[in-house]
Amino acid sequence: IEWHQRFYASLYDFLRLRQSGTSWYSSDSNLKNRLSDLPIVRCSDDVYRHGGQCFFPSDDVEYDDQFPRVLKDVYLSGKDDDQKSKARDFLEAISVRPVDEAIEIETILRQRYKDPYTEIPLKLHKEDMKRFIIFVENEPDRVVLFKDYRIFKTADLGSFDEGLYHNTSIIFLDSPYLETGLKVCYEDDEYWEYVCTGNIDPYLSLAYEESGIDLKRLGKFADRLGAKTKLTAKEQSALDHPEVDDFADSDESGNFNFTNTGISKDYKIPEFQILLHNPSIAKSELIWQSMLSVPPDHLKAQFRWNQKQPLVEKGSSIVSDLKEAEWVPQQDGQFISFVRPCEALIEHLPEGFPYET
Repeated sequence: IEWHQRFYASLYDFLRLRQSGTSWYSSDSNLKNRLSDLPIVRCSDDVYRHGGQCFFPSDDVEYDDQFPRVLKDVYLSGKDDDQKSKARDFLEAISVRPVDEAIEIETILRQRYKDPYTEIPLKLHKEDMKRFIIFVENEPDRVVLFKDYRIFKTADLGSFDEGLYHNTSIIFLDSPYLETGLKVCYEDDEYWEYVCTGNIDPYLSLAYEESGIDLKRLGKFADRLGAKTKLTAKEQSALDHPEVDDFADSDESGNFNFTNTGISKDYKIPEFQILLHNPSIAKSELIWQSMLSVPPDHLKAQFRWNQKQPLVEKGSSIVSDLKEAEWVPQQDGQFISFVRPCEALIEHLPEGFPYET
């Protein structure tokens, strides 16, 4: 034990000598990395491991099958306080860490939430989710910890028990988790038909209504992790615009040579394919709210073959889609009709459609 403590303290001093006017932790990262790759850390089970594989013991845990603990005497025993401090500092420098909540959660994620087909007992999953929510509420900057893991149960097979696990990249939020209005699109009867054609990305709703988990807190948690809460425009080539002929004919010389100085930019909201079909107040409200947050430059499509040609601008595919469809609601007493924007009157807009002159 004495020898190990002197050994670690000596390595600490050696690294200190390599510093060049900055903190020793960054003075020679290559050397530190080489030391981190050596199995020189003596653990409480008498196995030697790399620093990144080891953890400091806590007050009540000195031996742990899941988190190998450093033999605490190598930095706590003896009377030489300076040597003990250096030994501890060296172990920290080669990535020995305490077991905190983040470490335990990361281990749970690796063990249970990598594979969407992992069978996780329902009670255990509920406990995990409550723990994840509390952790992110207390440490919102650590949401990146969950980025690559499939922690959300979904209702894609019809029930809570049968749904698969997914990450937030294909989860959308709406009531009762967060009021977004998105379910009118993603739960439309024709939605999956568009998904199968590849024109719309698949988004799934959550399935926690009967779980006993606080649904509003769960909604905020999923929002922080990046679940979809609004419709967003996607950039595409101007050659995918409905009026593409106006762009393709823009080269009057007939030399259609698209170069690296060319511009081809357009924007589309794919979900409008569903929302503009079989209109309803709910669908129109979602379109209206979506357009309130669309950046102004997304309303234009631009094209030119090269720098020698003029830039052609038109309304983007977003504008083109909305311009020609009958989706703007008009209220006359109890009667609601849907018309094209050019046929709509401001005074006949129902409530829920804010308008600024």
